Parts: sequence; structure tokens; C-alpha cells
Amino acid sequence: MVKNQRYLYILFILLALTATVALYLNDNRTRPVPDGDISYSNTDFSMHVDTCIISKSNLFVSGWAAIKNNTTLKRIYITSPGNKNGYHTQSSRGYDVAKAIGVPEKSVARFSSSQVLSKDIHDKKFEIQIIAESESGSLFGGKYVCNN
Repeated sequence: MVKNQRYLYILFILLALTATVALYLNDNRTRPVPDGDISYSNTDFSMHVDTCIISKSNLFVSGWAAIKNNTTLKRIYITSPGNKNGYHTQSSRGYDVAKAIGVPEKSVARFSSSQVLSKDIHDKKFEIQIIAESESGSLFGGKYVCNN
């Protein structure tokens, strides 16, 4: 009986460590937005922000983005005032959005991000950028005004 409890204890510790590492690796991390011109053309890029909430000094954003020229969307960044780096977001394919707007599934992603705002941001209304990076390294973007 004691031996089984010992194995269960070791298994519990290993599972806890694995979960901690997995959460760290999937966490929103600050990354520099790649250098390059960002296309703000509506013919190349579409986006929709479902949620933009400012709570204390935290920003929570979710929505979807699509590159319309049959290009694979690789990564999405969210930038905010006082933050020169973009937050690489958690994203997943937006199959329903792709079908609704008539683009390939590889070109659309749903995103969600949370980030700590710069301490000097006290406005209840400010502009963020949603930047999509394609597999070829091209950048597409849109701007959105968060009202809280």
C-alpha cells in the first residue's frame, strides 16, 4: 500500500511539472514584430475584434484575422501603446470564418491575447494593431480602437 502511494505521489509531481512546462511554452510571449512594411489594405487583410477589455493595467483581446490572397497565416501579433514589441497570441484556425468569407482555412486564425499595459496608459480609449505574418514573412495589419 505504501509503495503504491509513493508511485502516485511521484506521478502527481511529474504531471504537475509537465502542466507547468506546457503552460509556460504556450503562454503569450513578447516578441519583436518582424521588420518590414505592413500592408493595411482591406483587399489583402480582414479582421474582427470580438473582445477588447481593459481591466486595471491588463488588456484582453480576442477575434479573428484573415489574409485574403491565398497565403498561409503563420502568426498574429497584438501591439498596444507603449509596447514596441507585439504579443504573439494564442491562435487556432477559424474554419467557420474561412467558410463565411470565402478564403482557404490556412489563411484564417482566431486569436486571443492578454498583456500588461504600459504604466502610463490610463486612457479608456486607445488604438491597438492586429498584425498577421504570412509564411513568406509578409506582414498585414489592421488598427482597432478599444473603448472601455
